[in-house]
Amino acid sequence: MGDHGAARTEHINVSEHNKTDETKREHGRPDDDSWLQPERLMEVQCANLKKEIEDKEVSIHFLKKQVERTDRSRYDICEVFSPPRVCVVAIDHGLRGGWSLDVSTRDPITGRCYDLRNPKDQKEVKKMLRRDCPTVVVVSPPCTAFSIANQGEVDPQTLAGAVEMVRLAMEVCELQHRAGRQFIFETTSVLEGLEP
Repeated sequence: MGDHGAARTEHINVSEHNKTDETKREHGRPDDDSWLQPERLMEVQCANLKKEIEDKEVSIHFLKKQVERTDRSRYDICEVFSPPRVCVVAIDHGLRGGWSLDVSTRDPITGRCYDLRNPKDQKEVKKMLRRDCPTVVVVSPPCTAFSIANQGEVDPQTLAGAVEMVRLAMEVCELQHRAGRQFIFETTSVLEGLEP
């Protein structure tokens, strides 16, 4: 009976020793017992604490960047291919309404009209988007050339101009999306020639 007890004790001690080795490896401790020494224990704890602080700093940095991106917005809402409509209502509701760019209307913020078929004005719009970082842009490209209400033939030059404005509208939406901001693409539901 004494032999069985000795074997059992040795088995338990080996098993406990293996568990201790696994625990040491999991926590980056050396195989010997040097990690039990106060200096080594303090070193391991400091390394773990540094790692935890670095992880939190990365998270805090990420959150600060998100806040900065939001705070950079000079305006809550702006309009492209539109006289001042949504921006006026936004201001009435306490939001920061920005510019409204259209060929037929002088924008109250910039003081000028924009012909968005003109490459120079297109470039200016993109520059304004990057500079002002509006939270939301309402994009309303003219749809007359695509409307089923337009029963007549559309001359190629008019059609090319309309396609160019839709292309610019999509580019504006893409700039907003890439910057993590929002857009509204406004158009009628009675269009032909534009495939989803």
